[in-house]
Amino acid sequence: MAAVAVEIIKPTFEILTPGTLEVAEPSSGVTKEALQLPRQTPPPPQQPMTQAVLIMGSTLPSARPEKQICLGVLRDPEYRLRKPIPLSVSVEESEVVLAWSEIDEFGRGETTSAALDDFGETLRELYSKLHAPEVRLGADLQRVKQVLDEYIEPRTR
Repeated sequence: MAAVAVEIIKPTFEILTPGTLEVAEPSSGVTKEALQLPRQTPPPPQQPMTQAVLIMGSTLPSARPEKQICLGVLRDPEYRLRKPIPLSVSVEESEVVLAWSEIDEFGRGETTSAALDDFGETLRELYSKLHAPEVRLGADLQRVKQVLDEYIEPRTR
C-alpha cells in the first residue's frame, strides 16, 4: 500500500460590513448611487487543518464495473433491444473489452463507453447481415440469428 499526503488549503473569505457604498456609473461619468450591502456574519471558527494522509492501494479506484455490464440501448433508428444484453468486462493491453459469450462477439475501446459503442456497432452490422434476404446461413450462424432475435427487433415506424 502506498501513502499519499494531501495538503488541504484553508479557504479565504472577506467579511462585509453593513452600510452604504457610493459607486460611480462607468458610462456616464461620476453619477453616485447608494448600494446597500448585506450584513454578513463571520463563519464559525474552524480548527486549522494543514495536512491529511490518505492510505490507498497501489491502484486508484475505478468506476468501471469489475465483471459484468448490461447493454440496454442500441443507438440505431432501425433496431431496438427487447431486453438487456449481459456483457463481461475485462481489460487487455490497456483496452476495455466487452464480450457476449452467448454468440462469441465482443467490442473494445479505450474506455467502457467506447467499448460499448464498438460492441453496439458490431451487433447492428451482424444483425443486418444475418437478416439480409439473400444470405444462406449454416447451423452456427442460424443459432446466432435466433439468439439475436431474442434480444433485438426492428423498430416500428
